[in-house]
This record gives sequence, C-alpha cells and structure tokens, in this order.
Amino acid sequence: MITAYQYSDGRVSASDWHPTETTTPVLWHDLETPTPSETESLEQIHSVSLPNVEQMSEIEASSRLYSDHGVLYMTTPILAKGETPQLQVGLMTFVLAKETLITLRYLHPGFITLFNQRLQRNPRKYESPTGMTIGLLEAIIDRAADIVEFTASRVDAISAKVFRPSAEEERSRDLQDLLESIGQSKENISHIRSCLTGLTRLVAFLSTTGTNLSKEERARLKTATRDLRSIAEQADFLTQQVSFLLDATLGVISVQQNNIVKGFSVAATAFFPPTLIASIYGMNFERMPELNWIYGYPAAIVLMVLSAALPLWYFRRRGWL
Repeated sequence: MITAYQYSDGRVSASDWHPTETTTPVLWHDLETPTPSETESLEQIHSVSLPNVEQMSEIEASSRLYSDHGVLYMTTPILAKGETPQLQVGLMTFVLAKETLITLRYLHPGFITLFNQRLQRNPRKYESPTGMTIGLLEAIIDRAADIVEFTASRVDAISAKVFRPSAEEERSRDLQDLLESIGQSKENISHIRSCLTGLTRLVAFLSTTGTNLSKEERARLKTATRDLRSIAEQADFLTQQVSFLLDATLGVISVQQNNIVKGFSVAATAFFPPTLIASIYGMNFERMPELNWIYGYPAAIVLMVLSAALPLWYFRRRGWL
C-alpha cells in the first residue's frame, strides 16, 4: 500500500496512490508492505533504487546510510506495539530526494498516527521533503520516549512484586512469572537501545550529509540529538535496574530453596531420636527388660514425643525456626 502526502494551499492531504497517478507532485510516498509492482513504479518515476527486505536488514552502517547521486538512503530500526509487553521491532528506510521523500516499512508503528496529527496542526513545518523527514524523526523519537516510559512503569511494577509484595501476592507469588517478565523487559530494552542507536546514526548522517538544510532544520536536528541522548541514558538506567531485579529474584528463589532445605533438615533432626527409639524397641531380642513391662508401650510413645519436641523447642529458642 502506498499513501501519498501532497502539500497545497497551506495544508497537507493524504490519499491512496496508484502507479497511474503521476501528474500531481507528491511530497511524501509512504510504502507499507508494498508489492513488487508498486516498488518498481516508484523507482521508475523518481529514478531511485528502493532496497528490498534483505538489503534493509544489512547491519553495516555503510549499507544503511549512504548517498547515491544526491539521493540519501537511510535505514533505521523502529518499534511498534509499544503499549504491549512484547515489542515489535522492524526497519524503516528513508529515501530523501530533492523533490520527494519515500519511506519503506513492513509494519505499522504508532508514530505514523502521531505524525499525521502534527501534519494537520502545523502543515507549513513539513512543506519540504527534508522538513517531512525531520518531522518523522521527531515523531519516532517522541514515540520511543513514550515506549521507554511504559517500559519503566512495567519495571517498577516488577520491582514492587519482588521487594514489596502484598499479603495476597506473597501467598501466590510465582517467581517463574517474575523471571519471564524480567526477561521480556530486558529484551524490550535491548530493542529500544537498538532503535536509539540507529536513530542517532541517522540524525548525525542527515546533519552532515543533508544539503540545503535551513537554520531551523539544523536546530531541530540538534534538538533531536539531545533528546536521543537523554532517552538513551534512561534506557541505560533501566538496563541496570532490570539486571538488579534479575539478581534479586534469583536471590529470593535461593532463599526460598534454603528455607525448604532447612525445613527438611529440622524435620530430619526432630524425627531422628524417635526413629532411634522405635528402632531399638523394634529389635526382636528375647531378653529385653521392657518387653514384659505393662507400661512399656505408652512409655516408649511418651519418650519418642519428648525426644522430638525437645529439639524443636531448642531450635525455636535459638531463633533457627
């Protein structure tokens, strides 16, 4: 699907675009999971070469950020489904030509809706392909900040369950679920850091390679760089916090296991004397004085109970229970 954004009469309008519509100038072509025919038609009209999925996935910076005959090709990771526990991560390519901007993506991120709202509020800010590119980058950065805040709230909720559980949570706390939540948060933060790194490289590349940047556009790129640095610092803090929560959860699991082992040890110690007494009087020797004693059986029961109770009393008095 191709969405065409056109600027006229002081406003930006969006509509579905078809290869036959080549007469009206388009400021921005947004390709979402395009077909091969749609990609080829745009390549022929604007004399550009759009990358395929394999080319977009190359990790070398020279393959993701380069200039060819005055056209800038910039690919960066983007995030989607930021309000869900499991983030989606994908790639988005910006092809910035002199008269148009082409974006290529294979998922529907939330910043597209955010950017469309900004287009309607202040269209003159995005009346050029470069202004449109910077506006998209600003929307991506703002959306990344929202995702970091959402992830931070989830990490705080996990921290509360680990260190400050309520009475109900203490009875039903499943440490396996906590470990899975911590692992998912760790993975999400990794995706966020990857996105922020790609955006930082893209903004730096556009700042140094972009031609005919106005003073206002350069200022916006500097602001974007500062925002990225600030979000990256918060993501680094979250990484440390998640690592600490992982260690703390493993420590809680170890304490619980030690308590279980201690319970078995106490039980074994408490029941050892009664077992010894029962073993002694269970031996089938003919000459045992207590065998013919009328009170032998109740005396043995009382002796076994006392031999079990005394170690328990001693352990409790020493604070071991």
